[in-house]
Amino acid sequence: MANERDLEGAVASLVEQGAGFILGSGPNIFSHRAQVVSLAARASKPVVYEWRDFVSDGGLMSHGTDRAEVARQAGIYAGRLLKGERLSGLPVAQPAKFEFVLNLKTRGRWVLRFQMGCSRSQMR
Repeated sequence: MANERDLEGAVASLVEQGAGFILGSGPNIFSHRAQVVSLAARASKPVVYEWRDFVSDGGLMSHGTDRAEVARQAGIYAGRLLKGERLSGLPVAQPAKFEFVLNLKTRGRWVLRFQMGCSRSQMR
């Protein structure tokens, strides 16, 4: 994405393709998150973002890895490497902690239906 017009075109293209969309965030998208949220709101499309920062800027919801946990795990790996462990000896790790954030102020614009994948007895 070279400029703001590219961003507007990309969001317009996503809007034309469906009712809503899921948006990952590369460095360009993240640095223009307020504009992305604004464009999605003007288009009246629900968007699920990757990071909670988009929700803080007015987006509807986010679902992604807990960045603090990922950073903590990276620090542990760096420490192990600095102590002399070989990179090939470290296990491959995948995020184990995820977060879902819903903007209750923005939620009022949408009729949302969430179907839980577990019974009430499992939620206790």
